[in-house]
Amino acid sequence: MKSQVFIEKVLLTEQKRSKCDEKIAWKPWVLGALTLFIFASLSLYWLNEEALSRDSYWQSQQALFIWFNQLLQTILPASLWANLTKAGDALVLLPLLAFISIRQRKVWLSLMATVPFAGLTSVILKKLASIPRPGGVLEPEGWTIIGSMITGPSSFPSGHSLCAFAAFSAFLIAQHPKGKWLPFTLGLTIALLIALSRVAVGAHWPLDIIFGSALGCLAGLCGALLAQNCAWSSSASTKGRIISLSVLAMFAFSLGKEISSASSTEWVTWLAFFASLWCFIHLLFEDLFSIKITVLRHHRL
Repeated sequence: MKSQVFIEKVLLTEQKRSKCDEKIAWKPWVLGALTLFIFASLSLYWLNEEALSRDSYWQSQQALFIWFNQLLQTILPASLWANLTKAGDALVLLPLLAFISIRQRKVWLSLMATVPFAGLTSVILKKLASIPRPGGVLEPEGWTIIGSMITGPSSFPSGHSLCAFAAFSAFLIAQHPKGKWLPFTLGLTIALLIALSRVAVGAHWPLDIIFGSALGCLAGLCGALLAQNCAWSSSASTKGRIISLSVLAMFAFSLGKEISSASSTEWVTWLAFFASLWCFIHLLFEDLFSIKITVLRHHRL
């Protein structure tokens, strides 16, 4: 009887801790996104005053793209750029982040909530802009292509950059790491490397990744705000758990299918696959494990 009362008290305490009363500091993220927008717009104007047309947009960046693409090859090996660009895929990035945030339900659900904002923004703007990829307009000589060449008219904005910065901003906003520079610096470095990888592999123009990063900051803010104001973001919410389990199961199935078909050889895909499986099992048996551990500790005392 005493054990049951003790367990109920522990569970009630965990539910209270899950309620986040801190307000989201949205101003720095909006300011950061606006700064990137202004910088990209000024760069666009400096490259070519008529760069608002589709052809002028990519033509004005040809020399910069080739120089930057070649420069990045001297910084990191091709295999690492390939893994970094793969990590910018939401199917890979979210399971990796789930591995370190699944116990912080509001952080994990904030990451999931950014997906519709980031996805819709990327798809709509790609359709409207219809900017050709470097591989679709440049000769293959003089610059480096890592992986398969992408030639479709879907260059602007960079979806991988958008996804990386959306996850980065949502994670930090929900985490509230006030006064802690290490999480911010580490997250920014990884997001920046993922964005740069899109030029390194020859998939995007430089301004694509700048605009994509700015839009990602805004998408991450929207996702964090949505999770902050939804009841299902609580660790005690059954709906939130069902959504999380469904998403993790989808990730594990899709990544497993991709690995089995040998369509992806990057090791980061394997990491994401095992991370999604671990998170699914952990979430499925979370209550059972926590109650057993609590009972054992109580008996020892």
